[in-house]
Amino acid sequence: MSDRGKLTSDLQLRSSAGQALAGAVLLDFARNPLSVAAHVEPDGQSLQLTQIQLNQNELLATTGTARIALGSGPVTIERAHFDIQRLEFAAAYRSFCN
Repeated sequence: MSDRGKLTSDLQLRSSAGQALAGAVLLDFARNPLSVAAHVEPDGQSLQLTQIQLNQNELLATTGTARIALGSGPVTIERAHFDIQRLEFAAAYRSFCN
């Protein structure tokens, strides 16, 4: 998509199978499917993500923005802000119990 001469993109990701270990937290996408949507604008040095919507069934609902630095070194998050509408820890622990 082009926005006044800029290259932009709308991103949608969904995961409903598999698991990931994030530190001490096990994310079970079969029990708690994950969906992510965002508007992305690259500028050569970074990616600006706006209108981020992150939802994980019975666990998390949040919106926000982020700026991710690109370059020859590691990819880093320069800035991020999220407003959490819902966070339910009980759903996170059900993944371990079953």
